[in-house]
Amino acid sequence: MLSIRIDPTLAERLRTLARKTGRTQTFYAQMALEDKMGEYERVFAPVMEEPERDPVAIQKAIDELESLRDRISKPDSMSIKDLIEEGRM
Repeated sequence: MLSIRIDPTLAERLRTLARKTGRTQTFYAQMALEDKMGEYERVFAPVMEEPERDPVAIQKAIDELESLRDRISKPDSMSIKDLIEEGRM
């Protein structure tokens, strides 16, 4: 079991999607997490290998994730798959 707080706008989008499709919010949250876990594991792999949790490596990983989020959150942006295929990731 996992309990998280999310932005109210995102929560409303999730509720609307679930209501309109007849699926649960949990279903979509699970799908979103599964979709992104590989990406997070790749970005944070260097941090996870560091026994002392180097703050510089952690910040670098966070910066990379934020940059990636910014690139894919725009309506006209490319998918993660497209970015990988073009060598941008």
